[in-house]
Amino acid sequence: MAVTPRYEQQTTLTYDWQKDQWTYSSDVVTHNRKWRKLVHANRIEVEPNGAISLLEGTVSGLVEIRKHPEYTPEQKAAMKRKAAMAREAKALR
Repeated sequence: MAVTPRYEQQTTLTYDWQKDQWTYSSDVVTHNRKWRKLVHANRIEVEPNGAISLLEGTVSGLVEIRKHPEYTPEQKAAMKRKAAMAREAKALR
């Protein structure tokens, strides 16, 4: 099976309360590469080049869905200074 065109690709993560389990289904190659170790595959299709074009199954372990943190301008400036200092220290080694 060929890789699905980008405009048709989708990833679905659903939770079944009765079974207390998460189900994963995706035809997005990059998502499948990331989730492969966590999904007990019911169905998997691998391309000749090694790309996982389809992955469906149940998720083992915990699933955490959270909002990305929102930083204030002061926090962002502090993080930039800290990153710049780390880059300088690394360059001096």
